[in-house]
Amino acid sequence: MRVLTQREPGLDIPGITAAQFLAGGIPLIPLVLFAGGSTEWSRPALDAQLAFLVAGGQVLVYVGFNAALGRWPSTRVYAWTFLVPGVAVIVDAVLGKLPGFGATIGAVIAILGVAIVNLPSAEGRAPLSERR
Repeated sequence: MRVLTQREPGLDIPGITAAQFLAGGIPLIPLVLFAGGSTEWSRPALDAQLAFLVAGGQVLVYVGFNAALGRWPSTRVYAWTFLVPGVAVIVDAVLGKLPGFGATIGAVIAILGVAIVNLPSAEGRAPLSERR
């Protein structure tokens, strides 16, 4: 995505993200039709849960992720994905299920790693061949 946005600054990031979802989702349709299982579609909370997952967990995250790849180095953008388990631990703590020692240490290490990668000095200097 970074190379594409550098080559084509007017690139349609939401459109490309939608195409990626379609390319990944369409082949799964036969699985949905033939795998079995059931969902209680009449549950009132299901609509809110689906709306949150689609809008927040998919559209917002992936469009933002692809847009970030167009603006920043991929090492900086991908580092943020390491925060997902840490956020899950924090959400559990807020809900009353305090994490154990190992989970706490893991979350702290992940947060520190992302902070270090995002320091301006972490990008380093350009190679000698690019400085001329």
